[in-house]
Amino acid sequence: MSRKTLKDFPTFRLSRLSGGETDPDGFTTFELEGEFDRFIKPVREITWFWLLIGEREAVCAQWKFFADDTRAATLVVYAKELPERVGKTLHYLSPGWEPVNVWMVLDEQLGVGACVLSSCRRRRRKIRSKRRLNS
Repeated sequence: MSRKTLKDFPTFRLSRLSGGETDPDGFTTFELEGEFDRFIKPVREITWFWLLIGEREAVCAQWKFFADDTRAATLVVYAKELPERVGKTLHYLSPGWEPVNVWMVLDEQLGVGACVLSSCRRRRRKIRSKRRLNS
């Protein structure tokens, strides 16, 4: 079993960020255009995923457009604010991941370092299965 780090996750290179309308609760619709470093496809009916922004921030993104023949994509994010990251690389996490768990296992100050993320994922699945059985 190999040890995974954040570098093992797919990335999205942001080339354009535009803000749209803001709702009464202060959430703005942002459109992000860019390119993934590998082919990422939506998983069946699940249309959302996480983008890690900076060291401790994440946003929930949705697919708006995905080119089947390239890695180009347009994404939609609803957020109160979104830091300017044009030209930056953002890490992609599938819906099965929780950003806080990834940061916890990668945090050197917690003494965990580059945790074997796959074992953490298996443990989460086991916990979820037990919850379903108990409910």
